[in-house]
Amino acid sequence: MRVTAVGVSPSPDTTGYARLEARVAYDDPAVPGESYWIEVPDAYADSLSPNGNPWLACVMPLAMQRGEPLHVDAPVDAALLDGMSDVARLWTAWFPPMRPVPITVASVVGPPRAHEPTGRFGAFFSGGVDSFFTLLRREGERARNPYGVIDDLMIVHGFDVPLTDGAAFGRLRASLERVADEMGKTLIAIRTNVRLTKFRDLEWARLGHGPALAAVALALEPRFRAVALASAREYPYSSAGWGSHPVSDPLFSTQRCRLVHDGGTYNRVDKVCAIAESDLAMRHLHVCWRSLSDVNCGACEKCYRTLTTLEIVGALERCTTFPTRTLDLDRVARMYCYNWVTKGFNRSNRALAVGRGRPDIVAALDASYRLTKRRDVFLTAARTVEKIPVVWRLAKPLRRAAMRGIIH
Repeated sequence: MRVTAVGVSPSPDTTGYARLEARVAYDDPAVPGESYWIEVPDAYADSLSPNGNPWLACVMPLAMQRGEPLHVDAPVDAALLDGMSDVARLWTAWFPPMRPVPITVASVVGPPRAHEPTGRFGAFFSGGVDSFFTLLRREGERARNPYGVIDDLMIVHGFDVPLTDGAAFGRLRASLERVADEMGKTLIAIRTNVRLTKFRDLEWARLGHGPALAAVALALEPRFRAVALASAREYPYSSAGWGSHPVSDPLFSTQRCRLVHDGGTYNRVDKVCAIAESDLAMRHLHVCWRSLSDVNCGACEKCYRTLTTLEIVGALERCTTFPTRTLDLDRVARMYCYNWVTKGFNRSNRALAVGRGRPDIVAALDASYRLTKRRDVFLTAARTVEKIPVVWRLAKPLRRAAMRGIIH
């Protein structure tokens, strides 16, 4: 795989945006080369990176998955190049049969002239629980924050909200601009086609989203001394095999810009409890990925899990971003916890409900746990049947029966 940095030019698609672009050629002659791009408003064009750092961060997992040696035809930071060697070993352990591939670059960039970090402190901001918690906590702990307060918030069109849905992203951007204005921050709306390229072959949650976030941060490397990536899990549950991780995220740092995995000592319920005290968060909270838009569907497991926590702490009536402000306990009882992480969220909510004197919610969460155990039996059977000749067709109806009537 060969990556050639094209440079910066006006966006051909969006007026008022500048495009940072690279061409990627694959070793397989049957796979055509393609353009990867990241766009920012013209006001930030001078902050776009002239080197190969964002492209190395972006395509390395794809090169490893495809088993293709990677050459970046542009200068690359020495610290990032060293970090990618460690990341490759991590991914080899986390995602067999992936293996490290040879990495070559046009040149290696040494330490900057100024050894003291300069620039702004940025943070990715989707309006979700994790990113709201990072913003509010960093603001409250400004006196002991080594990077200072957060200056810039970054939202990315093309990650959760598809590039094809400009209207939904426009509404989300308007909502988060109000947050930025009230907090005295700068909101930078970024666009990228990364998820429309061969990068889509990577599993987004388990591998792809961490490198994609790092690529966007490093695309604006000249602007930042540090960029915060809000943790999705607390440290005890930060299992191997997740795209953004407390071990791998800092390895995407360069000598100029440090990537910070933020908030990993707090669990999801801790974070919801904290942001529930903020009226600003309650007016703009956006947690739903399933809708692929700016709205919370209010029906999926993630939405309903969040609704449950808000109800336990007495904040649900103040949260205006869900289609309902009342908790349906029957729906809580029908939540399916599809992996050990969501089971952990269920247990945390249960402990909170016990502590806040909500036996009705405890009973509903216990029913959800029992339902999960029963449905897991069906899904395990479906996975087993899938591997058996002749009867493998029975797997689909088994899986359909397991998922019938539940919230997931």
